Formats: sequence, C-alpha cells, structure tokens
Amino acid sequence: MLVKRVEISEAERSAFEAVVRSCGREPADFHVEAYSADGPLRSVHVACTQGGAVQYDACGGRCWTESFAEHLAKGCFH
Repeated sequence: MLVKRVEISEAERSAFEAVVRSCGREPADFHVEAYSADGPLRSVHVACTQGGAVQYDACGGRCWTESFAEHLAKGCFH
C-alpha cells in the first residue's frame, strides 16, 4: 500500500485553527500533516511542539477536528 502526504483542505485547516484558538493556544504550537493511502484511507497526524501526538482517521473530511477538540480540552497536548 502506497502512503503519501497530501494537503489539508482549507476547511480542515480553518476548523483546526479555530479549535486551537478557542482553547487559548496558537496554531504554531502544533504540526499537522495529512496522509492518504490507496483507496479511501486518509489520516491526519497532529503533533504538539510542547509534547504529545495523535493520529486521526480523516476519511470523513474535517470531522477529525471534533476529536482533536475533545483531546485538546482534556489536556492531551501539553
């Protein structure tokens, strides 16, 4: 299976940045990359410059930002 890095849509990036700012953080504190594999598989990897990283299933477009918001609110990213 070939996995390649792909661009994050503007809608996803805007939703991600809104979540980050709503929690009092800055988007620059995070590194976000999207990956796609053959077929419908797509994931987004989010890493915090201060610690913590997670990978989300992103086949459903920007829905992954909701899970990210929950994790950020719970303090999963320091």
